[in-house]
Amino acid sequence: MTVNLRMKRVALQAFWRRAHLEQGPRRRWRPSPKLLTLLESLC
Repeated sequence: MTVNLRMKRVALQAFWRRAHLEQGPRRRWRPSPKLLTLLESLC
């Protein structure tokens, strides 16, 4: 069975409704300075 993005979106929306959770507005993720320092040290 092949799953496309529409099917995934529908499944996630059904999950949010059944779990009675608010999806809320999306916020852009920003890494913390500590995380950036760690990642730079790996190079």
